[in-house]
Amino acid sequence: MINVIPKSLDKVIILPVLVQFLLLLTAALYISKNLDQHLTEHAYIFICLTVSIIINFFLGRKLIALSLKDAQLKVKEAMGESIIKLNAAIEEQNEHFMDQIREISNLYQKQQIDDLATYLRQISNNITQVNDMLKVDQPIIGALLKSKLAEADVRNIQLVIDISVSLARQKENALILARILGNLIDNAFEAVLSGNEYDKLILVRISQTGPLLKIEVCNKGPVIPPEIIDNIFLAGYTLKGDNHGGLGLNIVKTLTEKLSGMVSVTSDMDTGTSFIVTIPAK
Repeated sequence: MINVIPKSLDKVIILPVLVQFLLLLTAALYISKNLDQHLTEHAYIFICLTVSIIINFFLGRKLIALSLKDAQLKVKEAMGESIIKLNAAIEEQNEHFMDQIREISNLYQKQQIDDLATYLRQISNNITQVNDMLKVDQPIIGALLKSKLAEADVRNIQLVIDISVSLARQKENALILARILGNLIDNAFEAVLSGNEYDKLILVRISQTGPLLKIEVCNKGPVIPPEIIDNIFLAGYTLKGDNHGGLGLNIVKTLTEKLSGMVSVTSDMDTGTSFIVTIPAK
């Protein structure tokens, strides 16, 4: 049977158990010095302390196991949401593919050869980028990015992805990293689509700086005012109206901290809005 409790989490219950052990030791010393006085009462106290330590130890491990199980269920729910989004993106991509076929046929019938050549180059570039995502050495993250490329294509958004580091060693954190990336990219989608005046370009960079893995998601959507920029990671806080729960960025912060990392944001008219996540590299 596999132990679901990491050794690091066992330390959480060591201190209270140690305190009770010291109490037990003190009681034992006291009993040994007063062996003839109230022997039955002393033995009863000794037994109660021993049983208390054993019960608390196993109860602590059980509580930790339940907490881990709850965390795993939440991750599975998050992946379920990602799969639903992926299926929706595939359906939209199929419809978009048929639209492309019709557009190619239309340009050919009208003998607009230059426009047809430009259109085919654009499609070729999109296919090349999708194929590059299939080569990402972490399948879960690669699948997430591929679905986002398909979604961006349908929404007429240019999504540029630059990965300059191997992600193969992120196997244990792949689900969490995919959720972080997905939420940040979804946030960027909504930002650039919030007005016709915004550049429909999103840049995603994944790199390594020293011992840190760095994830950047940049967009040229609306600038976040300086007076509220510190609030955007709060649960329930949103700039997108009543139809949004305001949980996406809070989830990013929570998951980043779960990986012992940090998330920050900068926003101005010149460079746009950039979310930067840094976590310890494996």
